[in-house]
Amino acid sequence: MEKTKINIFSGVITNENSMTELLSNFMAYKPFRNAVLSLFLDRCQMDSINYQDISTQYVLNNNSRPDMVIINDEYEILFEVKTGNADLTDNQPTGYLEHLLTVNKNNKWLVLLIPPKYIHSDEWEKREALFLNKNSSICTKIIYWTDILREIERNDINIMGDIFSHYYQLLLDWFEIERIKFNASEVLLMHDNIVPDIIIKLDSIVNEVKDYNSKNCSKVKRNIDSGENGLYFYNEKGEYILYFGVWYISWKEHKHPLCYGIDMNECPKEIVKKFSGAHKDYIDFEDYRICFIPSNVLNNEDCTEEIAKLIESELKQLIT
Repeated sequence: MEKTKINIFSGVITNENSMTELLSNFMAYKPFRNAVLSLFLDRCQMDSINYQDISTQYVLNNNSRPDMVIINDEYEILFEVKTGNADLTDNQPTGYLEHLLTVNKNNKWLVLLIPPKYIHSDEWEKREALFLNKNSSICTKIIYWTDILREIERNDINIMGDIFSHYYQLLLDWFEIERIKFNASEVLLMHDNIVPDIIIKLDSIVNEVKDYNSKNCSKVKRNIDSGENGLYFYNEKGEYILYFGVWYISWKEHKHPLCYGIDMNECPKEIVKKFSGAHKDYIDFEDYRICFIPSNVLNNEDCTEEIAKLIESELKQLIT
């Protein structure tokens, strides 16, 4: 179901600016701050930096605006942050370097924080090298978001609490390709036509149930992602009243591919009561109360019609 991927930052962190603000906020925690700073500073240097030294969208004396800065009596560190393949502006990184050249401090840094395979990194380095050829007092560093992920893991920051776990998962979702490994039996099954045949047939059942029952409710929303292929049925008040479909983690856990049920938190209380009273064989799984389409039904030649009528019956008893 959609809920299995909920993250407290979902819908809040949506772009480069909000990701930078969140990074800055997490720098308030010294273990995290030191994990990031250790990517280009040594221990004694890190100890000279406090959270109060960090700010975002700071306007420099030449009107350049780095995404994040660390500024105190000893340090002037400018961060340009990219979360996608956004173009460089005409004065990046030259504007930042020109500013640092005017700063009378021993520790001057320009840091580029980018995703892996950022397509403009070569151009950044080319412009940087052209400027620094004459000015060697400025230190530079390119850091990848995956470097921060590895430091989070190495320092066990992801298990310090829920907020760190959610932030860690957010960075994984944004910047790292999911690691997937198949065992020998899974590879063997993938090269047999039985698995795609099953998925195609299940998909057809979901489609037919949607078409057959669209008239029995005010709206049917279909969701297809890596976690499910399911239908969400709504009553005339726009209230969510029933789910039907292939919920993959439920299938894996309970060995039944097709299920139907209600969300005990989002469905109206009277719907939860009606569904619970109508079934003795339901199970509670995550936030859902669900029943399964029995194997003997799937064995029938007319299983699609039988399942469509079963969902019709469920909808009618929930609506009336």
